[in-house]
Amino acid sequence: MFKVGVAICLIGLLINQAQSFELSKLNRSHNECPDQTNPGVQVADQTLSGGIFEKLHFRIPESGLLKNKITCILITDLKDGHNDPNIKSGGVGSNVVEIDINPFLFETLKYRVQVFVEEPATTTAATTTLKF
Repeated sequence: MFKVGVAICLIGLLINQAQSFELSKLNRSHNECPDQTNPGVQVADQTLSGGIFEKLHFRIPESGLLKNKITCILITDLKDGHNDPNIKSGGVGSNVVEIDINPFLFETLKYRVQVFVEEPATTTAATTTLKF
């Protein structure tokens, strides 16, 4: 009897998830790019994927800090899923970003992550006038 109750609960959960899946079929991409006409210099362009029940966690850079501050983060959902990317720490204005993506029930993940930073400061050559 217990197994039947558990099976009924699981079927109800799956039906509910399927209905919400159809009602809210959205591409769950993340676009945090204040100046889209000039996002900056691209420092990362990665495609990440995960299996069913496999959470994605990634950090850019993998260790340490970027030299320049992040100006733009584009996270594109390549599978049109229901997973909201979550910026766990850092982000635009910081020298690092950590991102988590948790899979929706029975979904696999596939995302493209692009990170841009401020353009390096250009130094102008100092001119010295010599007088003889």
